[in-house]
Amino acid sequence: MLELLSTRASVLGCFASAQALDRLEGSFRIAPDEAMILGAPTDVVTETKVAETLGDDALVLDMTDGWVIWSLAGEDAHYAFAYLSPVHLETEGFTSG
Repeated sequence: MLELLSTRASVLGCFASAQALDRLEGSFRIAPDEAMILGAPTDVVTETKVAETLGDDALVLDMTDGWVIWSLAGEDAHYAFAYLSPVHLETEGFTSG
């Protein structure tokens, strides 16, 4: 059965030099100077903790309220997604596009 589910998550936007962003674990690179950290709403990753990792020239913002996340779940999810977007989905992980 195919389902479209509203998914709660926390979203942090991280803006810093490429070298600083290279130090972030668990982030998804959006651009050379921008990364996102996605997590469960209960994750304890805070803006302060990430900013300390990146250094004084970084900007870290809680952007959770600016995003909505939907999950397409079920046995035929990849097949159904192919009708919605030309982006090829990997079996696991984050796909940018």
